[in-house]
Amino acid sequence: MNNLESPSFLGIGPYKTATTWMHTYLEKHPDILLPVKKEINYFSFNYDNGWDWYLSHYHNQPQDIKCVGDISPSYFSHDQAPQRIAKMLPGAKLIIILRNPVDRAYSHYCMDLRLGKASDDIESEIFQFIEDGLYFKHISRYLSFIPRSRLCVVLFDDLKKNPATFLKNLYESLGVDSGFHPPSLQSRVYAKKTLPKFTSTYQKSYRTFRDAQRQKSNPIIPVKLKEWIIDNLHELMPKGEYPEFSHLLRREVAVQYRQDVEELSNWLGKNCNDWLERYL
Repeated sequence: MNNLESPSFLGIGPYKTATTWMHTYLEKHPDILLPVKKEINYFSFNYDNGWDWYLSHYHNQPQDIKCVGDISPSYFSHDQAPQRIAKMLPGAKLIIILRNPVDRAYSHYCMDLRLGKASDDIESEIFQFIEDGLYFKHISRYLSFIPRSRLCVVLFDDLKKNPATFLKNLYESLGVDSGFHPPSLQSRVYAKKTLPKFTSTYQKSYRTFRDAQRQKSNPIIPVKLKEWIIDNLHELMPKGEYPEFSHLLRREVAVQYRQDVEELSNWLGKNCNDWLERYL
């Protein structure tokens, strides 16, 4: 490996804030190296695997690489991730994408429903997805270990409005050529707006290909093909509908975020209260 060796930036999430989109388009940049597999989750769930295990994801770095990254949204709300990152990657930049927390919670619920991790009783399930949307709470934990100058906080709304400008700004913040234009730039990747009709079949198929994707020694299915199948499996299935997220239920969720969004707005110097105003 060259002298970069370990990641110089982390995309820490949270979940359902276009981290897959970010991985897709940062990976296309010739100056940036990302592991083939998104979500290594070293600083959250795989820390006991050791530092050498982590670095093994970055073997064979091209000599002209300027930036090495790891995009794992599990880091955002994990209790021990901030201090682990501060210890092991003291100079790394952390990218955080903030999305309307009410929309994020519903998107997270839909993902877990699709994967069989949640039931279709949205009124009882939705509140377990509040935590990752308490943005200022978790950013404050990071600030206890990592200086503000190393946090790059960006908004999902800006991505939706102008993905090219959003990506250009990301490139600039990482110190790579911001004039690079990736092919087929889209505002969103893998948006799953419908529920697979045969959820048990989808879940079994997903687990099968996910487990195969984790087996690096398996020569039958190339890693990239495994990733593509996992990401597109939803599109290959007959479709159903997700449970309705009623305005009344959205309001109940929005109330849970009111204080955190107020504190976030003060810290950012940007009014984020309009995320919630439509529901309150």
